[in-house]
Amino acid sequence: MRLVPVLRSRLRRLVPPDAVDDVVQSTIATALANKDVLEENEGRLLAWLLVVGRHRAIDWLRQRGRRPDPRLLALDRDGDHAHRVVDRVLLEAALALLPEHQRSVILDVCVHGRSAAQVAEDHQVPVGTVRSRLHYGLLTLRRLIETPNDRS
Repeated sequence: MRLVPVLRSRLRRLVPPDAVDDVVQSTIATALANKDVLEENEGRLLAWLLVVGRHRAIDWLRQRGRRPDPRLLALDRDGDHAHRVVDRVLLEAALALLPEHQRSVILDVCVHGRSAAQVAEDHQVPVGTVRSRLHYGLLTLRRLIETPNDRS
């Protein structure tokens, strides 16, 4: 995979050198598990891999009783908001992978604060349909974004 060297170089900043390959492998395994969705939007694959890799690196450190370097995880202390940008890119990438009918409902309700009734009227569908699209869209987003350790 052509993106592995980029992923590997970014992960070297988070975990010890002997752990990089394990974290890369875990990240790639997650990508393969989501390949149907990711194939539809290959342009955002790198951003998705970088954020999932970051989560996997944090998981690796925590499992071994190590704390992630706060300078790497809380970059905004120095005025660098890179982690927020990466998280936003991940969310945008995940949203782009959703079907349009789910994405538009999520944006209308969650971002713009509109009620299900208002969205239903605009989309000319029943309120139950809006709620269903919101429910399944958010479930898919969660699956795309979270790490296995986040799941209950």
